[in-house]
Amino acid sequence: RMGTLTSIIGYLILFLTPFPGLRQMAFFSSIGLIAAYLTLVGVYPYGLGQPKRRENSFIMRGIGAWLSLWRRSYATVWRWPIGFVIVIVSMVGMLRLRSNDDIRLLQRPPAHLLQSERNLAQVLGRSEISRFLLVEGKTPEEVLVTEEAIRPALHKLQGKGELHSFLSVSAFLPSLRRQRANLRLLQEKLMGPNNPLVLWMQRMGFASKAIQAAAKRLNSKQRLWLTPQRWLQAPISLALRHLWIGKVNQRYASIITLRGMKGEGLAQLARQYKSVHYIDKVAQISKLFQRQREWASLFVLGAYLFIFLLLWLRYGGKRSILVML
Repeated sequence: RMGTLTSIIGYLILFLTPFPGLRQMAFFSSIGLIAAYLTLVGVYPYGLGQPKRRENSFIMRGIGAWLSLWRRSYATVWRWPIGFVIVIVSMVGMLRLRSNDDIRLLQRPPAHLLQSERNLAQVLGRSEISRFLLVEGKTPEEVLVTEEAIRPALHKLQGKGELHSFLSVSAFLPSLRRQRANLRLLQEKLMGPNNPLVLWMQRMGFASKAIQAAAKRLNSKQRLWLTPQRWLQAPISLALRHLWIGKVNQRYASIITLRGMKGEGLAQLARQYKSVHYIDKVAQISKLFQRQREWASLFVLGAYLFIFLLLWLRYGGKRSILVML
């Protein structure tokens, strides 16, 4: 009865954890223990006939010899050295315990399959879907400007070997600020002193009207800027539209896909910008498992302490310690 009660108490304490999986396990385990106990008390005695005595069986003789040897050893001076060795071995084993909550350890495919997958991803140019950078902002322009700001840092990570490649919207859809800067640069270089554009077009044999039309378009104040809406409507964006998330909860967002990540450079880069987040789905799930393990360990420790208190009240200090051990 006491063993059943203490086991049920231990599982019920796990039922107090905030994790549905542990709560379900605690609930069904407690119900199973209660059902087993009621079956043992209410059904088993009536369905069991007179047991056969098998004192002379090989198994029973072996068990009896082992118990006799242990009792004789325990009654001699060897009990303290044996107990000391057991305690030392247990302490060494506990100190060597290490936890690893990486969910990738739950599935370990052969090395040649992993290498084949990496080779195929490199040939197809496929990025990892479990890790990417999420860029957000109040406006589409803010998202594109932030992407353009972090791209030099990503190129540095490529140079260090911490990143193989990346793909971003801003590489194909420049921000309005970048488009205006490019236009000013073109105007300065092509329409500056000596009119390089006019001289080049004259050397190429263009007609005077074509030269004047090109100069007029370059100096015109009416511009048709490339916006995310126009870019998404263009067929050229078909293979890249998944990078632009768009408006979500009054904010705009895009993702930068990554391939061949090493080290913590990307995580450190994301921490430098409030609107850039490094998403690692595997690490997030592993972190959740770690928190569950830590909480479960605390509740199990609490269950042991509570059960020890009950045993102390029932059997006293010395016998309670022996039972817990």
